[in-house]
Amino acid sequence: RSLITPLLAAFDYPEPDSSCEARFVTTQPTQALGMLNSEEIQHLSELFAERLQREFPDDIRAQVQQGLSLVSSRNVSSDEVGRGLDLVQTFQHKHQLDQKQAMKFFCLAAFNLNEFLFLE
Repeated sequence: RSLITPLLAAFDYPEPDSSCEARFVTTQPTQALGMLNSEEIQHLSELFAERLQREFPDDIRAQVQQGLSLVSSRNVSSDEVGRGLDLVQTFQHKHQLDQKQAMKFFCLAAFNLNEFLFLE
């Protein structure tokens, strides 16, 4: 119980051994870097991409739209889907990734969206 998961420590997880009457909002670069480089989050991104590819085989637009909808818990705009498609295409063309790898990194980026990480 006293050992904090390193990823949670980057997000200023409350110390379980002591109480605190108030907590302040903190955001720092190590949070995004921790999410991008975490083996667990990368594995979850791969599983999420596989799910999207299973649900919408051969329809990358539908995969991006569904991925963004699930991550943000809302209907996404066509502009957001377009930006997501541009990101996937950049991964494929500029970085020579296949569609499976490109979708994995798209999902990793989606997991780093503020709407996924922060509650309002």
